[in-house]
Amino acid sequence: MRNVSIEVVTSLAAEAAGARLLVPALARFAPEARALAGLLPIVDINGALLAALDDVDHGGAEGAGREALVAGVFAADPFLHLGELAGRLLEAGIAQVANYPTLQHVDGAAGRGLAAVGYDMRAEFAVLLELERLGLRPLACVASFAAAECALGMGLGRLAFDPGPSGNAPSQRLERLARETGAGLGMILAAGPSRQAISP
Repeated sequence: MRNVSIEVVTSLAAEAAGARLLVPALARFAPEARALAGLLPIVDINGALLAALDDVDHGGAEGAGREALVAGVFAADPFLHLGELAGRLLEAGIAQVANYPTLQHVDGAAGRGLAAVGYDMRAEFAVLLELERLGLRPLACVASFAAAECALGMGLGRLAFDPGPSGNAPSQRLERLARETGAGLGMILAAGPSRQAISP
């Protein structure tokens, strides 16, 4: 994933050039509200993804073009059954997965509290590694240089920067790390395609 824009889409039928991050649960929100809505306990990110897969034509021409789809998975979901998810995605012709939305944008006391009970970036990246073992190609969503270092250190080889609700830009250190390691750095476009991709 080298310096590309990754548009968040909410439907398998969505038309978008290039990489697309599939997050059906965000369909009811305006594009500019999706980054925040995905972090709130008001939607079932993984349940909506599995429901969308129920309507998939597994063998027809509809499946063409799904190689650019990346399934957005809320990796901190304690009820997520990884084997079922991986099987359903592969059956639908979707072979890539990302930890999106990510808890990395929850900071301060709330972030420390989540980490204290095992919900942090390391736990999210561990889920991606398990999904890789089950046959999917992982894309680590990172919100900071520290997260990128952690993902790469755990063995994940592809990165996408998630600007989150505040629309942050990646640091130069993060861009340099992605270049030097060959991981590349995609850019999540939760607010639609009007934002600019990261330059190489």
